Amino acid sequence: MFVRTEHHVAYATMFKAVRNYASVFFSIDLVLSFGSLDRSQCIASAFREVLPNIRLLNCYPHLARNRGASDKVGLLTKKSFYDDDVAVNIRYLSVARSEEQFKALPRLFVDYWRSEGEVGYANWFEDTYLGSTWMFWYYQSAIPCVTPSQNALESHHSTIKKTCVASLRSSTSVVLNDGIPSILFHEASQLFQQSLYHFSEGLLCSESVENAQRLLDNKKNYYKLKVPVTRVLFGVLFNATKFLKSSKNVNRSDLDRRRAQRYLNSLEGKLPEGVTVRNAERYCLSIHQVKLLHVEPLFPPPALQLSRYEQFIQSVRRKYVCDCVMFAQTGWQCSHVFAAMVLQEEVSLKRLLSALPTRKASGGQR
Repeated sequence: MFVRTEHHVAYATMFKAVRNYASVFFSIDLVLSFGSLDRSQCIASAFREVLPNIRLLNCYPHLARNRGASDKVGLLTKKSFYDDDVAVNIRYLSVARSEEQFKALPRLFVDYWRSEGEVGYANWFEDTYLGSTWMFWYYQSAIPCVTPSQNALESHHSTIKKTCVASLRSSTSVVLNDGIPSILFHEASQLFQQSLYHFSEGLLCSESVENAQRLLDNKKNYYKLKVPVTRVLFGVLFNATKFLKSSKNVNRSDLDRRRAQRYLNSLEGKLPEGVTVRNAERYCLSIHQVKLLHVEPLFPPPALQLSRYEQFIQSVRRKYVCDCVMFAQTGWQCSHVFAAMVLQEEVSLKRLLSALPTRKASGGQR
């Protein structure tokens, strides 16, 4: 569904129509947990009117680019402070591992900005992007495969314009009148044969498997979390790529009990003593945690089968969850989960690569 104008009434009417027709056609009371937008007050207020308990995800790519945090760069007394400090701190916040950690780290960063004389910018950023309405722009603010980003939607809109109208700068009314009707007619005339899933069912990223192998090459790259009495495994901590234990890595760090506990405390919002803006990444963001939601074996035993690929993915999602960006984006695959599966002796990386279709990481040639 689409609206012709950026107005509260238009969006509220659209959201009400969606809920109404969900009831009419599917006999369900549609209640959404998340809504995605780009810091638009009219959309936010419409969401709140129709779905008062919804969590609004603010688009991080827009925040990080020139329409977001750099909007008020004129408030800075030193223009270089944005690239040297603010942008770096914002990137750290986007990969915060928990809501409690996200709430604790900004106090450290914003206080530092103020101490450097950037009071005006610090106050604006705190009021705008750390308040209750627009604070959910970090990757762990939702559930796996629901991310605070409008990029996919904008790419879809761009494709519609390239396909159906003459110009990428065509007005909304032209797109609605000339493009959308033909798309809707085409889609309605096609029988839908494929199932829809709440994850990226695409190919296995071979780079993630390779990174998993690097994690497993040195036992000081991971730390197992076990229940004290029963010794049942409930999670595994892994070094982030930047801090991988390797002879060629100048940032390498042993993942021992001390680092593990410091990290786990930060997840609860308890920042370690001596933390500063310069070492915050090493102290709080140098580790990823894979949680085991149960201890039953993965499906399908005894071997991976391409015909059961989607069932295998569902099985992984039911058992593992990781706090890294890739897991948040794909909903199931990342190097840390693959490494945890190997440590559990559920699969070998060689079998994983040979049994499932793979792809290279996205991006241009290096």
